[in-house]
Amino acid sequence: MEVDSMGVRRNDPCFCRSGKKYKKCCMKRAEVVQLQQLREERFEDLKQQFTKQIKEFVSNQISSETMKKIKKDFQDRFQVKMLTNLLNTYFDMWLVYFITFENGKRGVEWFYEENQRYLANDEDQVLKNWMENSPRLLETAAIDENGVMFQDCFTKETFKVSQTKKMEAFAPWQGTIGFIQSFNGVHYIHEVCRFYEPERIRNAKVEINRLMNERNESYKEVIISSYPEILLQLLQHDLKKENETVSIEQFIFSYELSNKEEFLTELFNRNDIIMENWHQNNGVLTWIGDWYCYEDSETAFPVYIAEAFAQLHIKDERLYFDSLSASSSEEFEGWINQFKNVSLLNKEIKKHQIPKQAKALSFSMKANEQTPRSFALFAQSRMLTEDLNEPLNFLNGKTPREMAAAGEVEILDAWLKQHEYNKYVQVKAQFGKVEQTEDVNWMRKELGLPLSPFVTNSKVRNTTFTLFEKVSEAPKNKNDISAEVGTIFKELGFSIEEAEDFYAQDIVEFFKEKTDGKAQSTVKKYCTGLNALVKSLLDYPTECSSWSECSADFWNYLLQYSYLNNNDQVSLNQAKAVLSTVKAFVKWLDERYKTEQVSIFKTVLAQNEQHLYNTIQFFDYYVPFSARRSRAKSAKKGFKVKPELSSFEGKVEGLFKVKQKNGSIIKIETIMNDKADMFEVTIPAEILELVHEEMVVIGSIEEDHSYRWKISDLKRVYLSGARKYM
Repeated sequence: MEVDSMGVRRNDPCFCRSGKKYKKCCMKRAEVVQLQQLREERFEDLKQQFTKQIKEFVSNQISSETMKKIKKDFQDRFQVKMLTNLLNTYFDMWLVYFITFENGKRGVEWFYEENQRYLANDEDQVLKNWMENSPRLLETAAIDENGVMFQDCFTKETFKVSQTKKMEAFAPWQGTIGFIQSFNGVHYIHEVCRFYEPERIRNAKVEINRLMNERNESYKEVIISSYPEILLQLLQHDLKKENETVSIEQFIFSYELSNKEEFLTELFNRNDIIMENWHQNNGVLTWIGDWYCYEDSETAFPVYIAEAFAQLHIKDERLYFDSLSASSSEEFEGWINQFKNVSLLNKEIKKHQIPKQAKALSFSMKANEQTPRSFALFAQSRMLTEDLNEPLNFLNGKTPREMAAAGEVEILDAWLKQHEYNKYVQVKAQFGKVEQTEDVNWMRKELGLPLSPFVTNSKVRNTTFTLFEKVSEAPKNKNDISAEVGTIFKELGFSIEEAEDFYAQDIVEFFKEKTDGKAQSTVKKYCTGLNALVKSLLDYPTECSSWSECSADFWNYLLQYSYLNNNDQVSLNQAKAVLSTVKAFVKWLDERYKTEQVSIFKTVLAQNEQHLYNTIQFFDYYVPFSARRSRAKSAKKGFKVKPELSSFEGKVEGLFKVKQKNGSIIKIETIMNDKADMFEVTIPAEILELVHEEMVVIGSIEEDHSYRWKISDLKRVYLSGARKYM
């Protein structure tokens, strides 16, 4: 009984589930694919066989002196003293297919004349094709599952070429010099050099045009007679020992912090400082610009991106500043010099060489874990190209819009092709394969150029890039600040009735003192922190009538439950702003009313601060900030805890409490039902340390295909003491 290599018998049901027998379905397709592969292998074998045989034939027909002269001529035209392995390969091609010898024949023609009677049919077919056809400068014009469409750069003829193994390194707009070969009814490309990037193909095209005009020769005549000169345009980048570079500077400053806590409080007042890796007042911070939002129809979630001006490394009592921007470094020095508790230890400027066309920039990005990582590169590329009014070196110092307006579309199109090629190659190198390509057609549409066929879903693809959040603005004048203070009750969540409560006037006065004449980022910080305090005062189960009645339990209520319950958009930066504001406020209270709130809050903070940061990071892992924004939960109304527990086959949702951590497993217990059920839930290793016992979770768990429980959704996460306030 015949059995396929996949282990499928001829009369078995086909594995594709079509309902047909295998011999009537995919076996035929497999045979077609196998036949195609055999044809490709035969064609490749013939190419290598004939190139070697013709070279040996020519070497035997001419003298060694003539061969030396031919090789010397090739070296001189190539402007090199000796041939490398790569150039020896191209010399062989020249010897076989391009040179016309004294008998008026090229090597391939001479060989065919002498050996025709010995050739098999397919061999005869291949050699005749090479003799009848001329080499062409070719560029990829489209691709699909059946092959690659090549276009002749001069005649504009197109050829659908079978996608052989050599085509696996495909990239948009790449090209080569080669013969188009028809073999057994299928087109193949017999390239006489490697495939090269669009910019090099354009250089070769410019050289051919120059030679055609200079010598008054046809395209066919030039590409045969001047193969070394054309090839030189393709290889110049490889032959140069050193490419053009420019020098950039890296600014590295180190400081000693004599009062670290006070400095960090001021540092976190800045809305343009974000945490990258932070633990117990040590870690890495990034100084960023405005946030932009990149949205792409190829993915469900947006990517948020901001330019990163510098990184700040804080370890113990030391601060290390690292930036590639001279202006940013100067601005930071001006800001940090105002602090008496900070002293400069060392200032170093390093020089680096980068390619002339490159830019040295850093970015900070946020994306949903389900978004393919390549879209971060697309967002970065969009940020760099968004301004079509920016002069570019590739365009000789002109802007893309200026080039389009002047009708200089050829060089503009060349720039776009090279850009698309570069991004494709970058994605493939970084991630191993390209599942979606960058949308460059937004630029082509803006500039009135034909669309690229290589853009994924080009007919319906839509991308946008918009300002999402300005992180820093110039300070407002006093009149502007006063106008804002007039609406402070609304900003902080007070109603008219609550304006008479004991805390209202103190909070308003504190707000005025801290924000009068300050930047908008400072105003926003105090609004955020005081808003969290006001909501806790409004919702706290035990009513307080004075600040002295705000016990440790009230501050636990704020940190363990209220702040997290009333805010679906919590973040590490926001939590830092809240804690910084509350610390400043209790200090203000102690100075004004001689209370002991600083001591009480400091004790509560020591017990809860790290747990709070861990809880927020745990929440953000499962439900990123961008996804929570879209959920549009009302922070003013808070989150209403449902007392019931819902259970479906393979899924449980409701209120849970962490009871134990064990390796990569946490044991959680259901709350708010008659019977406390226990589940063992698998947690990713990278977030296991964020979990603490008695942590309270509202959400869903589901069994995966291996019958292991995993968290499938989170609505809220609270600190261990939150259960008593629910």
